[in-house]
Amino acid sequence: MREAYRKNKHILYSNIEEKYIIMFTYLDENELKYVEIEEKLILLLKRLSDKIKSCQHEES
Repeated sequence: MREAYRKNKHILYSNIEEKYIIMFTYLDENELKYVEIEEKLILLLKRLSDKIKSCQHEES
């Protein structure tokens, strides 16, 4: 999960102006393949980025 975040954090940080502290916790009895984790993390980062951008626009 750490490597998937490292490779894709630009999705989030290239679209926001403020700094954020983010923590991810993986809780599952089943071990997922790296590709599955990366796909889900990319989706999460895109959703988070969109949410932050929409909140920044509302404040303006």
